[in-house]
Amino acid sequence: MEPLFTNSCLLTKEVYKEAYLAITRTRRILVVILSAIILVSSIFEIYWTDDVLFYFFAGFFVLFAVYYFVFFPRRAVNITYQRNQEVYHEETSSTVKFYEDRIETKSIPSNAEATLRYDQIVRIKATRQLYIFTIRQKMLIILDKGKFENINLIEFEHFIKEKAVKAKVML
Repeated sequence: MEPLFTNSCLLTKEVYKEAYLAITRTRRILVVILSAIILVSSIFEIYWTDDVLFYFFAGFFVLFAVYYFVFFPRRAVNITYQRNQEVYHEETSSTVKFYEDRIETKSIPSNAEATLRYDQIVRIKATRQLYIFTIRQKMLIILDKGKFENINLIEFEHFIKEKAVKAKVML
């Protein structure tokens, strides 16, 4: 049986970065809100008590926010990318085929294969360039929006919404 949709995605550093930022978006928003509350509280405390300790806390949260939003994502992406480079000595890619009743994925050069049911998809997120499927919080399927064969994205989105009824869809 022929697949309904086929997608090939080359997993470059940029793809990893976009996927990482997409899956951690909620967490990053919470950190911004909490940091802002603590920073504002520290500034008010500095104004009213003129205590040097609060300068330290305010500076700490500014440095933490810079680390969390600038350096930590780069580090996480670099670790994942370098791990793949050390193991395979080339960029990895994945081919995902969508059938009426299942999804088949194959990773190259490892030749790892998996067959999944649509009800195993927990979350679907869309970014500018990617679709990211989360499977039971342990596995990600990354699809490049520009690499689908012979379809338009509206058809695919309609299809996946019908099939992945248990997934939290954020398209």
